[in-house]
Amino acid sequence: MKDKFKKILFSLKQMFFDNIFLIMFVIANTLCGYLLKALTINQYFNFVSFMGELSFSFLLGLLSLLFKKKRRKCFLIIMLILGNLLCFSDLIYYGYYNSFLSVEFISLLFANTETGGTAGNVLLDLINIKYIIIFIPFIIFLVVNAVFKKNKVETSSLDSKLNRKRVFFTWLFLFIIFIVCLSPIDYSRIYKQWNREYLVGKFGIYIYHASDALTSIRPTISELFGSDQAYSNFKNFYYSKSEHQSNEYSGIFEGMNVITIHYESAQQFAMELEFNGKEVTPVLNKMASEGMYFSNFYSQISVGTSSDAEYTFMTSILPVKSGSVFVNYADKKFESIPILLKEKGYYTFSMHANSGKFWNRDQAHISLGYDKLYDKSYYVLDEKIGFGLSDKSFYTQSVPMIKEISEENSLFYANMITLSNHTPFDEVKMYGNFDVTLTANGKTYQYMEDTKMGNYLKSLHYADKQLGLFMKLLDEAGLLENTVVVIYGDHDAKLSKSDYNRLINYDVTTNLTYNDSDPRYQELDYYWFELNRNVPLVIWTKNNQIKEEITTAMGMYDVLPTLGNMLNIKSKYALGTDIFNVDDNIVVFPNGNWLTNNIYYNSGKGEYKLLKDTVLTEDEIEKNTKYAEDILKISDDTVVFDLIKKDQANEYMKEG
Repeated sequence: MKDKFKKILFSLKQMFFDNIFLIMFVIANTLCGYLLKALTINQYFNFVSFMGELSFSFLLGLLSLLFKKKRRKCFLIIMLILGNLLCFSDLIYYGYYNSFLSVEFISLLFANTETGGTAGNVLLDLINIKYIIIFIPFIIFLVVNAVFKKNKVETSSLDSKLNRKRVFFTWLFLFIIFIVCLSPIDYSRIYKQWNREYLVGKFGIYIYHASDALTSIRPTISELFGSDQAYSNFKNFYYSKSEHQSNEYSGIFEGMNVITIHYESAQQFAMELEFNGKEVTPVLNKMASEGMYFSNFYSQISVGTSSDAEYTFMTSILPVKSGSVFVNYADKKFESIPILLKEKGYYTFSMHANSGKFWNRDQAHISLGYDKLYDKSYYVLDEKIGFGLSDKSFYTQSVPMIKEISEENSLFYANMITLSNHTPFDEVKMYGNFDVTLTANGKTYQYMEDTKMGNYLKSLHYADKQLGLFMKLLDEAGLLENTVVVIYGDHDAKLSKSDYNRLINYDVTTNLTYNDSDPRYQELDYYWFELNRNVPLVIWTKNNQIKEEITTAMGMYDVLPTLGNMLNIKSKYALGTDIFNVDDNIVVFPNGNWLTNNIYYNSGKGEYKLLKDTVLTEDEIEKNTKYAEDILKISDDTVVFDLIKKDQANEYMKEG
């Protein structure tokens, strides 16, 4: 037994020294994935994930055997460079999206559209010097290889049959360990691709990207397989839903014009902030107090960000798990607010002072039922902030166009998509003189000055001021007399925890933040961060027809059923609910997390945070988790398989 053990040790030792170049590649590649997880999801070690990184790196080593000796090193170096660049790109992407790159997003960056170019510019602005850490494994790899080369040590002898066998069986052994550690639920989550943080944390960055690449070809395959089963599930879900019940708000806005304001990056927490006695959003706050204010409202976006918010708001269907609906599925059939209002005689249009190709809106808005998109070609680009025309100029130029439309049409629906309050919030000189310092004890402290959070609040204050201008111009043009105005934040501002930490835990005596040992320190954990991503939703009329704050948890997909009931329109395919027909509501996020009035559930870790002092049973948690999975599946299939088109065609055939 002792001799066998010695023989194994000798064999392993011989394998290492006979294949130093390969082993160095495996170590460097694995370490790169390890550093990525530490810098993003704060995971410093997970055995299963480590085995996933290790076995995938060994697999690339096996692929190098396909090349002759002279090209083998070149292949491994190229693979290591690509792996490092991929992880570096993931770091930048995570800094904005709190997620990891997908094939669809990468293809979008290289697409010949302004969408990709703009998104790419945003990500470049987010590069942090600390991200250079990700290249340390590659540097070590080069140094070690140079040392061996200088000492004339042979770093690769894989042409030996014995060595090839050793490498293959080593990889097979590692892969088997990795596979054995996984459960059937894990395999299911790889396929579903809902929670990317979970996938990277559980399987490693390389296996996630390999899975994502395979998933990206699903739309093509889906057209050939699976449609019948998807449609069967679709019918069972929608046809079993109970009929919408009337309530006190049914039809109260019927016959009124509608203006929705897609309020870029507006977050609810900012509505509660004051600096030296001045509110960050005085106009929005006033409208919220005069109208119906939903203070527990959440966006449900995925990688499509603003376009996802717009899509879910209009259709009550969630974003797809792979790609963006506007970019990848713009030709599908939808049932939306504009489509339903057109059936009631409305002229429907959208206004956005950027290129119509931004997020492929020129195509997607046709499918959503707009009669016309007024893009930047309809505007004089006289004042630029960030991505395009300033909100001030956008609103000023839009009102005469809306006035003309109102004179030619008895009813209209307008969707105003703003631009100025978009990351990276660096046009500070254009935002005005809003002060984000702190005055205390007769002294002025820097507080949020010269910080990203401070710049965001200045930007939002500017956007709020222009919102006030828009309302003033609409009123002067007589456009508010028979109009309901709906304002919604499209998504959170993508600010980091460190930005919030200074806002919440600022110490005036040091101009720094409290450390976690200070009794005044407030911990900003995962749940605090997620719950503070809520965005404003306000429904307002000039005569203050409704004045009420709604605190029930609500998602973007609940807008069509709720607002639709007020306008007397209804979508058969809405996933959300009329918020006034439920005591509690469940908000399902595209990553599988879900929220109610009582609980926030983290699907990646299978844990939750209670939001109220209440008793929850495991059955209730299991029921809601199952419901979230069903919703995500139905929503994704609806778009991928174009099931609304199929269902409407079948209904037409029945009537015929």
